[in-house]
This record gives sequence, structure tokens and C-alpha cells, in this order.
Amino acid sequence: MIVLGATGVSGASNASKVVVTHATVTTAKKGYPSAIFFELSNNTSAKIWLTFVSSPLSPSDMIDYDKNMTVKSSKMIAESSIKVLAGHSLTLSFRGQGAMLGSISQNFKAGSTVPLTLGWHSKAHPLTTLVTFSALVVKPAKKIYFGTMSAVSMLGM
Repeated sequence: MIVLGATGVSGASNASKVVVTHATVTTAKKGYPSAIFFELSNNTSAKIWLTFVSSPLSPSDMIDYDKNMTVKSSKMIAESSIKVLAGHSLTLSFRGQGAMLGSISQNFKAGSTVPLTLGWHSKAHPLTTLVTFSALVVKPAKKIYFGTMSAVSMLGM
């Protein structure tokens, strides 16, 4: 993992303190959205705020809340950040808190990988810290619905 700060490389000690595992994105055709799944462990001594998950293969991204993205009548709500308490873990998934990429620039085929960047900050680290990682592209077991949402909640998607 590489950790970058807003003004360049930050302390390497942050890399092992915010850990991302089991990262996947869903298969999708060029121009369509893809859902993101991963587990994050906050091993810092303070609560952090997850502020974005992005990819150079997408011009837009969003962290969100959706009760269940596998239900056609799902409702997606954009969130500006997600709080993760010190010593706690968070799972971004298709149920509850999640993330997505919009209008991907190429087909996401099962078995390939996609580069992702996670942004977070805390009172101890007020500048956004970036964690880069790769996500495996997987075909979801059930159809994913990107919910009904207002244009206001999904600017740029």
C-alpha cells in the first residue's frame, strides 16, 4: 500500500493503520456504474472519516447508503463521509453503507483488477490521506440496482 498526503508522501506509519482488505468491484459495461465492496480497519488511535473512494477509470464516485442494492425498489442516499471509530472496522457493501463508481471508462470484466484510491482524514490528520489499492472485478451473485435517486444527490453521475 502507498500512502500519499495532500501535499506529497505522508508518514509511512499511516499505511498500516488504515487497512483495506477484500476489495472488489462489480462487472460493468463502459459508461455504466460499478459497485464497490471492501473491508476497512481503523487501527489508528482516533476516529476517522472516510470521504471518498475513487478510480482513474471513472470520472465520478460516491459513498452512499442503500438498505439493499439487490432490491429493485432500493433508494440510494449520497453521504459526504462515513465515520469509523478508533479500533473498529467497516464493511462497504451492497447493503447499508457502500460506494460506487459512475460512468466507467472501460468494461470491467470478471477476473481483472481496478485501481482504487480511498481518502480519509481525522483530527490528528486533518489533510486527506490517500490509500491506494486494487480491487478484483467480480460478477455479483444477484443483480445490483443503483437505486432511485435525485439528480441533486448524484451530481456528475
